[in-house]
Amino acid sequence: MPTIRFAPMTPGAVITARNFLHTVADGDTATAAEIAAQDPTLADVLIAVAQRIVLGSTSGPLPVDGVSPHASVILSEYVLELGRCLMDALHLWYAQAGPAAAPGIAEAIVLYCGRILTDPHEDCADVLDHVCAHLLHEAHHKSTP
Repeated sequence: MPTIRFAPMTPGAVITARNFLHTVADGDTATAAEIAAQDPTLADVLIAVAQRIVLGSTSGPLPVDGVSPHASVILSEYVLELGRCLMDALHLWYAQAGPAAAPGIAEAIVLYCGRILTDPHEDCADVLDHVCAHLLHEAHHKSTP
């Protein structure tokens, strides 16, 4: 399966996304609305974060025990397609709503992290911090796609 690579984000964009995602995850809708209204590029940044999280977490082989290698490849392809469908829906939403889509995109990221990426011993904030730390590292060590 091909590796999905993205152009690195700037450190400032990663920090903005991290802070906004935590605001949304904490349920602070008033502050989230204020931040989104002040930053018309926020939805773009959140789409970039969502792509890295969703496509990054769905683009590799799945660790499935007791399944034939062929079935594992097919299952991995379905999971990748589900990730692409989610991203298509977020892109469509953004195309229709523009910068006003930022809080909803952030909510989708938080839900995805909370329901898909969070292990029983951690919470969504831990996952968001881990993802943003990875993105910040990537931003500081810009690699060409």
